[in-house]
Amino acid sequence: SPAPVAMHEPTASATTVGGAVALEASPAAVAQRAQWSRQFALMTAGFGVASCGSYALISTGHTMFMEVYGARFPELVTPQAGAAFVSALGFGNLAGRLLWPNLSDGLAARYGDGFLGRKRTFTAMWTLSPLAYSAVLLSPHCPGTTLPVVVFTVSAMACVMNLGGAAATR
Repeated sequence: SPAPVAMHEPTASATTVGGAVALEASPAAVAQRAQWSRQFALMTAGFGVASCGSYALISTGHTMFMEVYGARFPELVTPQAGAAFVSALGFGNLAGRLLWPNLSDGLAARYGDGFLGRKRTFTAMWTLSPLAYSAVLLSPHCPGTTLPVVVFTVSAMACVMNLGGAAATR
């Protein structure tokens, strides 16, 4: 039978620097500490929410658009409008891949700190995401004939834009 695999705790090695003892953490110890940090949990949750919701919109957006609004506004929501909606989702993805990384770089240059620029960009992206998802859900309840369709389209584009930004800004 094969020998059992032993699990080892990451260790730190001690070195002396100018007479003082400095601990150097092994790469495994650094990775383990990072995986249990608050920032790691927030980034994982943010990527997960952006990915799941956006991929759901990408895969079913056309069906939702046609089923929800096609019956209510048959003169407005035509097959051509459905194709335009799918194109708008693609444009939102592209816009996110261009906008968010450039915003991150601009903030990093302004503040002189790449981490701060990235942090503020992801904060903006993931503050916008719940608002956009809420607007997708509330759009059928908007009054008027074109407002619900516009709110649904723009908010779906914003959701997909944040997916594109999260993919490009990491």
